[in-house]
Amino acid sequence: MERFEPGEKGTRAQVWIELLGFGVHPRTCSGCQRKVSAVHDWSQREIRDLPVFDADTVLVVGRARVACPACGPKLEALDWLEPYARVTNCMAESVARMCKVMPIKRAAEHYGLHWGTVKDIDKAYLERTLEPARPGKVRLLMMDEFALHNSQ
Repeated sequence: MERFEPGEKGTRAQVWIELLGFGVHPRTCSGCQRKVSAVHDWSQREIRDLPVFDADTVLVVGRARVACPACGPKLEALDWLEPYARVTNCMAESVARMCKVMPIKRAAEHYGLHWGTVKDIDKAYLERTLEPARPGKVRLLMMDEFALHNSQ
């Protein structure tokens, strides 16, 4: 674990935590959910997690690509991280809850994330939790905001 003060690795304080996962134990294939002992290769990723006290948290995670006999090389399944995500499931859930009560831009500023990342998290959350729209039942379309002047 290492802490960086503002200005050392960006404008905000950061805590970097290295998660060591290189031990020998069966891993779960993200394709078929089988337990697999053979590892095809390793990569290292920086994953954002919820802030700790006053600092952004970055997890340095060793990700295994398992050599699954059924699926071929697949990323190891982790219950706290989607296969190609750069934020933990816990952080994504927190970001999505914040997007319910404030604009995406403000949620992005609060967590120090890119606007597009927060938009993607919010969109995925809405797709998971809302029913598909049925346009045939729409009787009234309303707008809650509009621009009077173009600010460009």
